[in-house]
Amino acid sequence: MGARTVWGMFRSVAKACVMLATVGVLSGSVATSAVAEAPGTVGRYSTPAEAVPLTPRQEYLTTVRALATSAGYAEQTAAEYIQGGRDTCAQFDAGDDWADFRAFVAEYGVDYEIHRAYVWAAVRTFCPEHTAALR
Repeated sequence: MGARTVWGMFRSVAKACVMLATVGVLSGSVATSAVAEAPGTVGRYSTPAEAVPLTPRQEYLTTVRALATSAGYAEQTAAEYIQGGRDTCAQFDAGDDWADFRAFVAEYGVDYEIHRAYVWAAVRTFCPEHTAALR
């Protein structure tokens, strides 16, 4: 019984950390400050100044994998995640707006915060011209 309680607490803390990290990455505040303030070795580099920033695609994949994990969704391949992001942009290209995505969340009972973070990540990566549609 004690092990299950500890495991449950660990999962709760892990989910909270994933969500906070996702919000930080999406806002751009965490990634920059974490690299700028990290002591010692950063990845395979010896100083933060030598660290290579993630590409937009790498940031997107990191974000959507964290979202999928925190929501308990099945893992997908990078190609599937990328196609999903492009499909989201295609919906905006076809005229959808944020109200359409809110209707989708309401109709299918999808977690609003998870879906919102996913859509933001897709738009920022694959179709930044639609950022205004998210406001």
